Amino acid sequence: AFVFAFLPIAFILACRFVGHPQNLFFIFLVLDYFIMGINRYYPIKSGLVMSIISVVMLLLVVLKYSWMNKDIHVECCFRNPMFVIWLIWFAYCVAQLFRPDIYSYPWFVGIGSYAFYALLSIFFISVFFKNYKSVKFFLALWSVCTLICVFKGLWQKFVGFDNAEKLWLYQGGGRTTHILYSGIRYFSFFSDAANFGIGMGMSLMVFGIAAFYQKKVWMKFYFGAVALLAGYGMMISGTRSAMMVPFAALATFIVCSGKVRSTVYGILILAGLYFFFNFTTIGNSVQYVRR
Repeated sequence: AFVFAFLPIAFILACRFVGHPQNLFFIFLVLDYFIMGINRYYPIKSGLVMSIISVVMLLLVVLKYSWMNKDIHVECCFRNPMFVIWLIWFAYCVAQLFRPDIYSYPWFVGIGSYAFYALLSIFFISVFFKNYKSVKFFLALWSVCTLICVFKGLWQKFVGFDNAEKLWLYQGGGRTTHILYSGIRYFSFFSDAANFGIGMGMSLMVFGIAAFYQKKVWMKFYFGAVALLAGYGMMISGTRSAMMVPFAALATFIVCSGKVRSTVYGILILAGLYFFFNFTTIGNSVQYVRR
């Protein structure tokens, strides 16, 4: 009965999204950010849900441009080196479907997380993001999601875990990797601390770089604050592998910036961070720095 009652609403929403499929992309972004946490409270086939939304979004884009007799400008994707690289990776992942041991792991579901979503996102960004206004809204939405996740991590640290999180820790096996002698690894809305740390490491670099290029002072402070909070979230996750994200992102920024000033600053920061972590014991009394 609920499904049939929801059909008219779904039809109206679909009609709205046909005209503005980019709105569905932003919904997809937010849902992708929190669906792992939702899955802890209400178990769902999250991979299947995201795959369905992805396919629907792609169909809506095709429908819109077909009805309006407009070219989707697919060639703009092939001028994007990131799209080409991910397309090669996606082809490799598709080839894995023909492995003889394919039934030992549901690769047709896993391929979404490993390759399909990223490729689709790059395609949609190439199609939808035609001006700086779209990029600003994208960053604003991402920043809000980041702040919510950091707040949840801080709540876990200073207030405690809720019942669903305790159930996952003590009955779902999470305790062995998150309650350690060196301290607790917090995971916020993410599936585990590793994903939380890597996600916050990405946000740290994106908003740190974005703050550097903002003209408005309040935007500089806002993005800078988001970057610092994301960095703190990365640290309380206790995920050592997440440290590779800022280093790789900073190195990529240095290569792509093309400006002497940005390159010099980037190299100095990169060298300073590497020297700090590899050759000093400063901050070793703090468990998150030590880890």
